[in-house]
Amino acid sequence: MDTSAQHPQPSVAITVIIPAYNYAHYLPRALDSVFRQSFPPVRIVVVDDGSTDDTPAVLEHYLAKAPAAPELLTFRQINQGPSAARNHGIRQAIGDYIVFLDADDALLPDALHQLASAITAFQEPAMVFGGRYAVGEDGHRTVRPAYVLSGERERDFAAYVEGRFRISNGTAAIARQVFERISYPEDLRNNEDMVVDALILANHACRSITTPVAEIHAHPGRLRNAVSDRLDNALELTERIFDPEQMPVDLMRFKAPFLARRYLSRFRSFYRAGDRRRALDNFMHALRIEPRQALKPDYLLKALACVLRRSHTSES
Repeated sequence: MDTSAQHPQPSVAITVIIPAYNYAHYLPRALDSVFRQSFPPVRIVVVDDGSTDDTPAVLEHYLAKAPAAPELLTFRQINQGPSAARNHGIRQAIGDYIVFLDADDALLPDALHQLASAITAFQEPAMVFGGRYAVGEDGHRTVRPAYVLSGERERDFAAYVEGRFRISNGTAAIARQVFERISYPEDLRNNEDMVVDALILANHACRSITTPVAEIHAHPGRLRNAVSDRLDNALELTERIFDPEQMPVDLMRFKAPFLARRYLSRFRSFYRAGDRRRALDNFMHALRIEPRQALKPDYLLKALACVLRRSHTSES
């Protein structure tokens, strides 16, 4: 029986872009997951961002054995960070949509079919994303359904900048034409994907599906990066997201609350690390910007503890 007549494949062409830096051990898992898709991409682009491990050898191996379709293209550049690698990949992309997959993660076998079907069902939104499995170092998988977007630009953007959800690389398909106006900020090494996701949500109606489409793997290197992400330059990140040339005027009112939340996130991180001085500095930044947020009991009690510790240290 011809099942293709009953379940026709979506007519959406997708390029998968994989930036790779010193993840030779994990890269085969990512590549295999793309080659095994039930609905294959039209092109796979891997950008080696100046790796010093066996990443080049891994890519040579895959180039030698890769089938003619989907097309596999590999590039190597001096180390410039994930934004530069993604921007390089975008210039090599073809088709309608792009999926960015981190080299240490994997797509589920039906991921691109799920995303392409959603793109068709939602009449080609600028971005559609799905859920994920969080995979611990012990291999335990925990399902993380995607946040359900309303399709209303302002409401979905507000939910994003208020921290009610994040979008993991590997779970989203983004219209290639979106990158005619925006690009990944190459001078940011942390949370650069937040800038792109926020600007897409601010300027376009986007959609989501709860179905998991990727596995996001935890490992020591990723955990170190997660801590670094929390210690981003709050002001610089905020300025990039709320760039007046790209952010609609009606959404600029979210800028101050977002900046305050970034400082409070830094406050929590420094507090947990025992660095009371820097924790208090970040709390005071947030207090000046958005007093109502900073004076919530949980933050206030920790800030008072910092003050008391500082006072006790000075007296000693």
